[in-house]
Amino acid sequence: MNQPITTSFQANGALTFWTLATAPHRILEPIYNNHKYDEYCPNKRSPSQALTLANSDLAKRVSEVTTSQTTVIPKVMSKKRMTHYEIHLVDPSGQDDKPSDVTPFLTAFRVEYAPEMWTTNIKFHVGIPTVDQQVYADYLLAQFVHYSNQVCHNDIASSLVSILKSECKAVLLRPRGGFYWVPDSSSLGWKQFAGDLTATSYASIYSLTVAKDDELVKAVTSGIESEVKASIKNLIELSSSDDLGTRALKSKEQAALDLKQRVNQIESELGLMNAFQGLQQGCDLAKSIAAEAVLSKMSNI
Repeated sequence: MNQPITTSFQANGALTFWTLATAPHRILEPIYNNHKYDEYCPNKRSPSQALTLANSDLAKRVSEVTTSQTTVIPKVMSKKRMTHYEIHLVDPSGQDDKPSDVTPFLTAFRVEYAPEMWTTNIKFHVGIPTVDQQVYADYLLAQFVHYSNQVCHNDIASSLVSILKSECKAVLLRPRGGFYWVPDSSSLGWKQFAGDLTATSYASIYSLTVAKDDELVKAVTSGIESEVKASIKNLIELSSSDDLGTRALKSKEQAALDLKQRVNQIESELGLMNAFQGLQQGCDLAKSIAAEAVLSKMSNI
């Protein structure tokens, strides 16, 4: 009988990447909360985004039952360009106060706002029987509520990147993004979180345990060098300008310290010694320039 082939290797973190779909916020929020990532949970679509998508759906639906060509209403529209229908959002409470958390959009006549759950009235400019207009109005509102409770896949991706950078201390391996090395010390927690998101069917997050070899060290080294060099350059440029005050300069000094600590951590995770001396010296230089700028500012007070 054939015996199963077994092998072992020294694990050194995980490579992670994903494909994502738009998902309901109610599905995502408990997962983020359970893993104590609630501060990274992505927000629902903005009302203006939800309205744009609902408006597009309505345009398609109207075009299926009318010979007139329908168009989606732009955010800014003159009377001459108004050809088919326009949307007016009405506050059911009768309040005229501008909502503080939404972005206004323009109709042909006045500025309107689109907070969640406002009622929707439609003025049609196509040959739709009056009896059917309420059907379309209800459809628009239903689509608006549907999209308002969703999270765009791009926002989910942004939240994953934030978690990887801030909590997992991951290193970006591909300049265009979406492919990270997660250090071994963080890989278990990341895999558990990724597994729970994948179980929703709205995400496929892959986390592949990798062996420590020369190729891995080379890839991670290249990634951390690109990241840190860019950060050092940015810190030095900001600290050397005259645009920042004392408090902001002190924050740059602390940022340089944090950056050096990150370099030291990655060096330790890879089991290397004195591999990133150039990066460490660059962090020291950025810190020194920021500290000198602080002293210069204080002497001029």
